[in-house]
Order: sequence, then structure tokens, then C-alpha cells
Amino acid sequence: MKRFFSGEILITGFAVFAMFFGAGNSVFPLEIGRTAGISNFYAISGFLLTAVGMPFIGLASMILFKGDYREFFYRIGKVPGFAALVLIICIIGPFNAMPRCITLSHAAVKAYVPGLSLLLFSILSAAIIFIFSVKENKILDILGYVLSPVLLISLGIIIVKSLFFGSSAVVNYTSSKDLFVGGLMKGYLTMDLLAAVFFSFIVLKILVENLKVDSSKDYKKLAKMTFKVACVAAGLLGITYLGLSYAASFRGLALEGIAQEELLVAIARNLMGDALGIVASVAVALACLTTALTLAAVFTDFIRIELFENRISYITSLLLTLSIMIFYANYGFSRIVGMAAPILNVIYPAVIVLAVVNIAYKLFGFKYVKIPFYFTIALSLIIYLK
Repeated sequence: MKRFFSGEILITGFAVFAMFFGAGNSVFPLEIGRTAGISNFYAISGFLLTAVGMPFIGLASMILFKGDYREFFYRIGKVPGFAALVLIICIIGPFNAMPRCITLSHAAVKAYVPGLSLLLFSILSAAIIFIFSVKENKILDILGYVLSPVLLISLGIIIVKSLFFGSSAVVNYTSSKDLFVGGLMKGYLTMDLLAAVFFSFIVLKILVENLKVDSSKDYKKLAKMTFKVACVAAGLLGITYLGLSYAASFRGLALEGIAQEELLVAIARNLMGDALGIVASVAVALACLTTALTLAAVFTDFIRIELFENRISYITSLLLTLSIMIFYANYGFSRIVGMAAPILNVIYPAVIVLAVVNIAYKLFGFKYVKIPFYFTIALSLIIYLK
């Protein structure tokens, strides 16, 4: 037990947690809690399964492939594997996840600057991302060290005050099965499993540096260390999601009529007052922008290298990325989420299956991959179209 919770494991686990918990992810457990009310247990259980458990299975699988997403996906065929990669990078990039970050950041700022339009804010955000992407600047590292504690402290205050000083949770007459399935589907919207595909190389580097794991020699030892780190990171993520969902469930009546992207700021102002509410709002806004910046860098490099084969410059690729982000950001949070939902409902289960069979392949020599993957795609499509 002592070795499992060593300082290196805890530090590495917290680093992985910080990578996966973007402020944007706070929206979904809050929405679940507000809707489910007194029956929140069933809804959040489904959410935790897909929003916490599945991403770490994907992460473990990718780390066993040394972060090589081509080798990971090309097992389903080179052409379909590349198509899957392009689809995933577009979803977590400027076509969905990035503009989602911008709209949530705008919702946090708009509470105190009501005259700021989403279009103007999107353009300003793109300019900030461009400046920090082009110029080497340590401000982002400093913001990261400051933002994470401020954001987590703010969330901690919100959760504790809501649980101890909130009103009674509202009654929800939806069946427990439907609530569980609804939470399960909502967990897809975090897109953390898809992000794990491109974050895995960074996590692998952290494992090698912090835990002195030799990724080239012992897959099973690497899997064991990844499991330990994942337990810490997933535990922190699960506690945060659980707390946020119950914080909203106990304030359901007070949150009626509030847009889902404005829930966190509304609760912060209500519980912490305008002064501390500003701190929480700024932390949310900046955290969303830094997440968008990270995703912009990933997408920019992917299309420049993989799609254009270095025929365009980094700046050209970045400008194209940010232009797409601005366009989609102005659809608003709910519409952006709605655009990705059909694709995620079909592809997410298949990527889960791919991650599982790839783990089995690396650890036990399990060779079947195409049949499980394409069967899951077909089944998910049939269920979705029903």
C-alpha cells in the first residue's frame, strides 16, 4: 500500500489528472446533477464509467503502443485507421472541443462583462492563442501552476458549500435505467478517450521521467505503473465529477433556466459572492483558453505534418486552425455539443473496444481487432438510428 501511494505515483497521478480535467468538463456533471436531482446516483454512475474509466483504458492502451497513434489505429486497416485519426483530431480540435472551450470561457467572462459579444471574444481568444503559440513564452507554464490550484480550490468550496448549505434535491421521475444510460451517453461528450490518443505521448514522457520506467523493455511493468498512476488520476477525476454533480443536484431549483455553460459561474457567484466569484470565473476562463491552446498546437501539427506533409508553414496551419475555431465557436455551446453527439455515440464505443483489444494484443498476444471494431461500429449505428 505504501509503495502504491509513493510520492512519485501521487505527483504523476496529479499531473495526469490536470491534463484530463479541463474546465469545460465541469459542465456535464453539473448538467447531470441539475437534471437528475434526487436520483443523481444513477446518472452520475453512468457518466463516471465513460468519462473516467474509459479514457484511462484508452490511455493505458496507447502507452503500450508508446504513444504511436498510427500503429494503434492502423491495426483496423491503414485507410480506415487514418480516416479515424482525422475524424478524432477534427472533433477534439477546431471543429468541436476548441470552440466549446471558447464558448465556456466567454460565459465565464460575460457574467461580469455583459456587453462582450461571442464573436468579438472568439477573435480576441484566437489572437491570444496565436501569440502564445508563435512565441516561446513561460507565462503559460506559470498560469498552469497557478490556475490548477485556484480552479480546484474554487471547485472545492462550491462542492462543500452546496452539499452542506444547499436546498433539497429536486425529485426526478425518470427510471434509474434511463438515468444511467443518459449519464453514460453524456460521458462521451467529455471526449477524454479521444484526447488520450494524442495526450498519451506526453503521459508516457512523464512516466519515464518521474517513475524511471523503461518503455522499450517491459510492457507488463509499464502497464502496472500506468495502472497505479491511473488509479490516482481517475480517483481525483471521479471525486471532482461526483462532487460537482451533487453540488448541482442540491441547487436544482436555483439553477432552473440557466444555460448549461453558465452553470458553474452561476453557482460560484451564488455561493461565493461576487468577489470570490470573479476569481472562480477568471480561473475557468483562463483554464479553457489554455486547454484550447494545447488542442490548437496538437491539431496544427497534425494537419501540417500528416495531411499537408510539411508543404505549409506552422503559422499558415495555425491560422487555418484558429479560423475554423472562430467560425464554430459562434454556434454557441449547446449547438456545438449537439453537432458532435451523433458521431461520438457511434465512434466512442468502437474506440473503447479498440483500446481493449489492443491492450490484449500487447499483453497476451490477442490478434483479433477488425471484427470486434467493425461489429461495434455497426451495432452502435443500429442502436443510434433506432
